[in-house]
Formats: sequence, structure tokens, C-alpha cells
Amino acid sequence: MKRLASAAAVVALLAGGAFVVGTAPDQDEVVEPFAIAGTVGEPVLSSEYAITITDVRLATTITADYSLTPLEARTDGVWVVVDAEVLPISNGFSFSNIELRIGEYSYRVSDLVPSSSLTSYLYGPGVPVRGSFAFEVPHSAIELAATTGATVAFSQRVAPILESEPLISVDLTAAPSVAEIALEEAGTVNPAGAEAE
Repeated sequence: MKRLASAAAVVALLAGGAFVVGTAPDQDEVVEPFAIAGTVGEPVLSSEYAITITDVRLATTITADYSLTPLEARTDGVWVVVDAEVLPISNGFSFSNIELRIGEYSYRVSDLVPSSSLTSYLYGPGVPVRGSFAFEVPHSAIELAATTGATVAFSQRVAPILESEPLISVDLTAAPSVAEIALEEAGTVNPAGAEAE
């Protein structure tokens, strides 16, 4: 009888061990970023900053005349311009990776926009900054977004590990579409919401 009980206990332990191993997360799942969902107009708080997408617009041409080399970029696809405000919470914060995700596709923020953009224009903790990000996507991406939706993902690292990652839903099908958008230089925002000079 003791042997039978011991054998049953061994079988139970083996089954329990197999269950634990089978349901444990793999290495990628263990270190993947913590997603924080949000929507346009809603502040999303991560561990090092708060970000609010204030507007989303579509265009075939973007311009920027605030740098030594003015920009005029026309696309055969669509420029998705995302206006946002960022409030850094800690020192040394910057964006390393910003993506527009539509279905299984990801589009990186354009590096054509001059350097005084929201990706590089941050003063420090407690100083809110406003600016724009631009993504170049094909027309098919806008059509796909009608069925899959779209999100903008903000990361401090190209390969984020164990960090909070705001994922803000944007409705590209409802975004206004114009021929040209003039990007403004990133700048600080005073507490009343007006832009500082």
C-alpha cells in the first residue's frame, strides 16, 4: 500500500512539474515591456514621463522651416503627423524608439524631421514640452487601420526590457487629411497651457 501511495505521489509531482514548466513564460515574455494603454487626449503615465497625444493629422507633404535646412517632404503614401505633449519625470529621459503600429506592421518615426523635434527637445523633470512626430506610411496602411486599428508606441530604448511602454490608440480613419502640414519647432508649455516663447 505504501508503494502504491509513493508511486501516486511521484506521478502527481511529475504532472505538477510538467504543468509548471508548460505554463511558465518564455524568456521574451519575462523581459518584455509593460504595456500601458491610452487614447488621444488622455495623459498616459509611464515610470519616467507622462505623454498625451493631442491630435493626429494626415497629409501628402510636410514642411519645417525652423532649421538651417528647411524641410519639404512629399510622399506617394501618407504622412501621419502626431502632435503630443510630454512631461518628463526623471533626469536623462529621451525617446529612442517611437513606432506607429498597424496590424502586424510597424513604422518608425521619420528621421527627416529636423533635430529640434520632440524626440530631442526635452529640458528636464517637470518641464512640459509640446511637438510633433511624423510617420511615412503607404495608403494601404490607412485602409488596414480601419479594420485592425492603430497605436503609437513610445519606448526609451530600441529594444525595451522591463520598462513601461505607452501604447496610445489613434483613429487614422477619422483623422483630418490635408495637402500639407507645416511642422512647428518643439517648445515648452507653460502651466496655463500656452506655449512659452
